[in-house]
Amino acid sequence: KSHFFIQLALIGFLAPWPSQVLARWRQVRHRCLRAVDLELRRSKTIVALGVSGSGKSTLLKLLAAGTPEAAGDFFMDPSLRRPMQVIDGDAIRAAAVPNDMDLQEVKAWGVESSPRSARSMKWKARCAHALFEYPGLLLLDEVLDVMPRPLRLRFAADICFAAMNSDFAVVSATHCLAADISWLRESCQEVWILEHGELRCLCPQTQRDFEEIERYAALRCRMGSVNP
Repeated sequence: KSHFFIQLALIGFLAPWPSQVLARWRQVRHRCLRAVDLELRRSKTIVALGVSGSGKSTLLKLLAAGTPEAAGDFFMDPSLRRPMQVIDGDAIRAAAVPNDMDLQEVKAWGVESSPRSARSMKWKARCAHALFEYPGLLLLDEVLDVMPRPLRLRFAADICFAAMNSDFAVVSATHCLAADISWLRESCQEVWILEHGELRCLCPQTQRDFEEIERYAALRCRMGSVNP
């Protein structure tokens, strides 16, 4: 009997814990990307920044495909259904009136109470529909860019809250930078800056990283390659 319980204990000790890592790639080389390393975890929201042609859309497409042969080291959670869908700004703008199932999913996120949240319900329902078909990871390409600033800030914060509540991850590529980038602290846990084929991962909640994001945003604003 004691041997039986020892065996159960060993099995429990050796059994892998449910992974919080959805994707871990090393040395990704594809088109404009050179030696990109990334790790994507459940409940995290990432905002990807970079000038046009820096590789934001390429990175989203690689995540959606889930089989980047250019990666030197590659892991993708097998529970993710692939290929996934990348939602772009035009698709969000043209989204149809949401159906009841999508609205119920959004309400389950707990973000429907604010009047501003209600205004973006159609866009959030579009995201909920994508997550219903491809659970675990939401990929947004310049979705924030098609929204007026007040609505965009509320939408971004709501999606970040929903990801933490519902255990999915979000990667949102955008050109939306302005003098005040404090909204990033409420809307994501990581900022990925794509420059010269490489990726820098910064945490906007830490002062040092936030100051680095501020310097990058100021440079982009001087270049004029941003959406206000």
